[in-house]
Amino acid sequence: MAASDLTAPDITTTTTEGGTDRLARVKPPIYRGMPYVTIAVVIIGIVVYRNWRTEGFAQESVFNDWLLYAIVVLGFYFVFGLAGQFAFSQAAVFGLGAYTSAWATFNPDHPIFLGILAGAAVVLAVAFVFALIMQRTEHFYFAVGTLGLQTIIVLIVTKWQDFTHGPGGETIGIRPLEFFGETFSTDYAVFKVLIAALAVALVVAAMIERSPVRREAIAVRDQPVVARTLGLPALRIRIVMFMLGSVFAALAGALYAHRAGSLSTDTFSVQLGLYIFLMAILGGLGSMWGAVVGSWFFVYSTDYLGRSGIEIASHRLSEFKPIVFGVLLIVVMIAAPEGITGLARRLRRSRQSAAMPLFLSRFLGTAAEPETTNDLPVESAAPILVGERPPLGDVVLEARDITVSFGGVRAVDEVTLQIREREILGLIGPNGSGKSTMLNAITGVVPASGSLSVGGQRVGLRRPGDVVAGGVRRTYQTPQRYIELSCIDNVLLSTTDRGLTGVVSSIVLRPLMLRRERARWRHAAEALDRVGLLDLAEAPAGSLSYGAQRMLELARVIASDPKVVLLDEPSAGLNDAETELLANHLRSLRHEGVSLLVVDHKIDFISSLCDRVIVLELGRLVAEGDPHGIWEDERVQNAYLGVSADTEA
Repeated sequence: MAASDLTAPDITTTTTEGGTDRLARVKPPIYRGMPYVTIAVVIIGIVVYRNWRTEGFAQESVFNDWLLYAIVVLGFYFVFGLAGQFAFSQAAVFGLGAYTSAWATFNPDHPIFLGILAGAAVVLAVAFVFALIMQRTEHFYFAVGTLGLQTIIVLIVTKWQDFTHGPGGETIGIRPLEFFGETFSTDYAVFKVLIAALAVALVVAAMIERSPVRREAIAVRDQPVVARTLGLPALRIRIVMFMLGSVFAALAGALYAHRAGSLSTDTFSVQLGLYIFLMAILGGLGSMWGAVVGSWFFVYSTDYLGRSGIEIASHRLSEFKPIVFGVLLIVVMIAAPEGITGLARRLRRSRQSAAMPLFLSRFLGTAAEPETTNDLPVESAAPILVGERPPLGDVVLEARDITVSFGGVRAVDEVTLQIREREILGLIGPNGSGKSTMLNAITGVVPASGSLSVGGQRVGLRRPGDVVAGGVRRTYQTPQRYIELSCIDNVLLSTTDRGLTGVVSSIVLRPLMLRRERARWRHAAEALDRVGLLDLAEAPAGSLSYGAQRMLELARVIASDPKVVLLDEPSAGLNDAETELLANHLRSLRHEGVSLLVVDHKIDFISSLCDRVIVLELGRLVAEGDPHGIWEDERVQNAYLGVSADTEA
């Protein structure tokens, strides 16, 4: 299962230019390192520390608390750390898994593992329904929704005595853990079960981190609109990650129920949900190890506060626990936003400065684009220079009577356009004329009316996934890249091969997934090589210079094997050399049969590149013609230069 991670071969594809073997020098990060060996070493270290340093029933119980919370917070890492969904419900599903397992094993003839599976199944069903209902909410609204879920679960458990077998959510007499005929009733015996469960959870987490699931979850988390225009199933990804994180908590809750022997709703309060968030932040959201470290810090800090004899104003220090951890959370988010594990990474890479994860800073309303740390050159892989324009083919994209309204303003007013195969169509107009809105309407980013067909097939205007499936790709006015991902991962997001990219494939069908991933990675590397960015394949996308960001977007388009590409001011911010390089790449795409719709303000760029130009003014199509003769049209001159009052008279 995991052996293929370690033995996968290097990519050996060679470039045709000069016979250089550039792609053979790189290897997918998914195949590097030995995470499973690291997990084994950590687990062995925990076992040794437990047997060597832990004495007394109280400390044995604290140690088991740590292992349980580590599993719960590891699930929260998937929900919040990767998917960016702030869920107060993590404590509630922890409790739901516990109560369900206790209920399912109330009959002594039912095995314990059946109760654990029942807890996981119930939580999966609840998480699926909740995530489906909350699909259109983000950030604070999603958090408020999870508070509602927490309240509903607690209310049901409190009132449903047939489920809890006790009043007010009290459940007693829960059977201890029992597997293979052996009963695990002591703290040391329970430790054996918990350490095995943590080991399995870490292996599963490592498999997911070393799979397409991670990059796609981050893409949907950071820029969901861009992710949808790349063809990512945003809804499915958010639902799956919420379910995955919830089932981790449910399994931990089931183990807790059979370890504790009794349950109370106070154990799974909103306060625990806040502490889970605190543990994740303290440990660090950038890695699964943050869950282990953060839960350890919290559990043993809580234990220290409880045992400390320090008094403040005649009150024990433990009474100030919420204040202490609240202050600690503020300090950590300001001084060490990457958490404890992030500090360790920064020590290894001293050139990187502290930065709050982008999605978390957006959640807190403090988002800021990272500074470009490297002025990286944009080099060409010698794109094809074409003198003659190829013959045009049939109509490949037709948009009819496209209308977009914002309130009472029509940003696009019944615009119709056609793009033929191998055609470069220019779309020009003054600022505010509706050019970008037209592209947004075609790609389903904004609601629009009218009709759209791609390759002769009708496509829904408000369905970005259908537009992408038709072979339409786009770029944006401002380069849209995922700054927490490498350049190669940014390009991999646009792949048309999405087979075996889910959670189940990453775990159950891992060898097959790895084989498909190698092919995807090779294709993405070739796209980067084509635009001259192969040497920066593993550089963070956030560190690229502006010109390199434009080339990265182009590489993402190339890797998607498009039929039609919509480019929104692709030359903006580029110097003359970079603009000419861009034009050569676009001509090369045209010769490969790709059709292009180019929005731009550079007259020379449009005139030399396009076969035909259409002009928008105030959302309406006012002119269409040859890229050179169009500028002689009086309507175009009026649109750009305006019309004086005397002329109108």
